[in-house]
This record gives sequence, structure tokens and C-alpha cells, in this order.
Amino acid sequence: MNFKISSWAIRNPIPIIVLFLLLTVLDIRAFQGLPTVRRWICLLLSGF
Repeated sequence: MNFKISSWAIRNPIPIIVLFLLLTVLDIRAFQGLPTVRRWICLLLSGF
């Protein structure tokens, strides 16, 4: 099977953009669900 995902994504950017936005929203919601102490630990470990 010779399906080139990269070229398909370049020709059809809308599904990739929607997936990116969906994952971003889910990540923000999951991060807000963490207890305050764990939130600071995550921020410190990520380099912010």
C-alpha cells in the first residue's frame, strides 16, 4: 500500500487543522483538571 500521508495532508489541510485544534482543546482541559501542585510541577518540568 503506497499511501503518502504527508502529501495527502498538504492537499487536504482542513482535517489536520481540526485534529490539531481538537487535541489542543483536550490537552488544555486535561491540564486544568490536574491538582494545583501537580500543575506547577508539570510547568517546571516542561521548562516554562
